[in-house]
Amino acid sequence: MKKNSVPRLRSVFPYMHTDTVKKRYRTPRVSVDVYGLTGRQFVGFVSDLLMAHIENATQLPRPHSGEPQCKLAVFIDALLSRSVAPRQCYVYAIILLRRFMSRNRFYPLTINNVYRIMLTSVIISSRLLIDNPPTLEQWNELSLSHYGPDMLAVFEQEYLQNIDWDTLVSFSEYSAFMQRLDVQAVLRACILDSNHQIYHIALPADEITRLSAVEPVVLFNN
Repeated sequence: MKKNSVPRLRSVFPYMHTDTVKKRYRTPRVSVDVYGLTGRQFVGFVSDLLMAHIENATQLPRPHSGEPQCKLAVFIDALLSRSVAPRQCYVYAIILLRRFMSRNRFYPLTINNVYRIMLTSVIISSRLLIDNPPTLEQWNELSLSHYGPDMLAVFEQEYLQNIDWDTLVSFSEYSAFMQRLDVQAVLRACILDSNHQIYHIALPADEITRLSAVEPVVLFNN
């Protein structure tokens, strides 16, 4: 693999290092990232943080919702295992998603729209954190070729307008997010999943709180 093919994180996170990226957009399944999680554990970490917002999160989207007919964790795993975007992009994306939710309070985040909203967050975060982010055509392929590049462009434009193009996440904000009690609860649960065999770690209802203090919202789909 050529040296320049590994994306580098920009100075917003100066001490962090990207994951080693194998050829064909593959990452090692047993490597440990900066949070001490293997690949499968990190899928559970991201999925649990998203599922904390959603009712009936273990169900599949409606057949005519426009979303992929697979569980959310499978969709997240497809992005993580095939994309050059480092894992910090996914944490950054969840912070952006919370910002989006805080500014659009009228509709819930549901299983019928969370796929496209999270994907759009990752696309935006990758543009900010790595030097050579995937194109929309590549993101379409990485996301199971479900939406199409033109629709991804529409998603991105609408998302940015709804957060007033406020995409900067400071290092202090990033660090504060990782120290939240609900985030730490999910992180601990995923670390304890030493078998790496399951995607989603079910937490007791009283152990995890919502990521945002405001009601979650929808951008693209009910």
